[in-house]
Order: sequence, then structure tokens, then C-alpha cells
Amino acid sequence: MPQKYTLIILILACISISCATKHNSYVSVPISDGYSDKSAITHLWTGKENPIYTPNDLLKIWTDNGVVAKTGDDYTEYYVKPDRNGTVNIYTIHTGFGEQPDTIKGVSTFKAITPPKFKTVIDTKLLRDSSVLEYDIVFEDNSKSIKGTRYSIGALPPSIKIFMDENPIGEIEFYMDAEEGKELLQKGNRLILPSLLIRDMKTGLWVSTEELDYKYR
Repeated sequence: MPQKYTLIILILACISISCATKHNSYVSVPISDGYSDKSAITHLWTGKENPIYTPNDLLKIWTDNGVVAKTGDDYTEYYVKPDRNGTVNIYTIHTGFGEQPDTIKGVSTFKAITPPKFKTVIDTKLLRDSSVLEYDIVFEDNSKSIKGTRYSIGALPPSIKIFMDENPIGEIEFYMDAEEGKELLQKGNRLILPSLLIRDMKTGLWVSTEELDYKYR
């Protein structure tokens, strides 16, 4: 083969390699400070809006399971909401800037799982008999406590708000001594226990409980 043709082939091969599409993972899920395993999160909640980090200079993003949409938040601009359990591929196209601008394609793969449901319960008998407030976080489907499981309260909760005749009269810290707040825990008063952030220590994902509004009778 003549030398000039060999040179042309080599040049074309180099151009082909430099312009080749790059298929890497460019999407990630935020990791909270309370998650001990700092490796990348690989799961998503099915039916929930999971915030995600995306590449800068993003041109396009889509998924084969559910929807990807903007959050309206500058910190995590997008979320993905899978509509079924199983594999979730998130596809991205963004501009890369090296010596010359380049269009970069990526595929990030996650596994969607069903989120657990929790609720806050209080010992109403103890409250009535001793004016002592004790609570627990339990699974909605079987009322079993999350204690000793992979789930735990993932952040410092807000205070418990106390009302009398719909007027706020005080607050009790969520983690309190048994005797604390007895003067506020009078019959007829209303207690509002805040929504809680529950962390799945296996996957790094979190889910919230509903606020508990209880009238102490």
C-alpha cells in the first residue's frame, strides 16, 4: 500500500476515535451526611421524585423508566420518577470542553425499588395516665417498630408543637426526658409531631413520615 494512503487511513482512524461517542455514567444521586457508606447510591424509589445531579452544559436528558423533569431547585436541578420497579437507565447528552468542544453521551443505570411507608405513633395510655409523651416510628403495614432494622431517623427533627384552643403555647424537643414538658401535656391540648426523615441505611435513600396531629383527651 502506498505510504500516502496509509497516512490517510491513520488520520481518518484518529479522527474517528476522537469523535467517537463516549458512554459513561454522568448522573448521580445526592448522598446525605448521615449515610455512612459514601459509595455511589445505586437505587431509586419507585413512584417518588428522586433528586439527581446532572452534568453541566446539559443538552438533553431522558429515561426508559418513568420521567425526568426539572425540580425548580438550583442545587439538584432535575429529578427522576420511576413508574415501575427494576432497571432505570438515564440517558444524557452534554457538551464537553477540551481542546475542542465535544458532544458527550452518557448512560447511568439504577434500580428502582418500592419505598416503605412509616407512621409516628404515641403511647396514648401513658400520656393520659402520667402526662409522659413517648413515641415510636412503625411500619404502616404491620405496626412494627423500625428499631433494629435498616431504617433510622436520619436528621434532627423539629420540635413538637403544643396548642391550647388552637393557640400555640409551647414546644417540646423531639428527643426529651420523660419528665420534660409535663406542664404542657394537659388534657384538651393538641400535639403536632413533625414529619420525620427516615433513612434507609442500606441504600442511602430516605423517605418522610406524615405529620401527626393529636388532640390529647
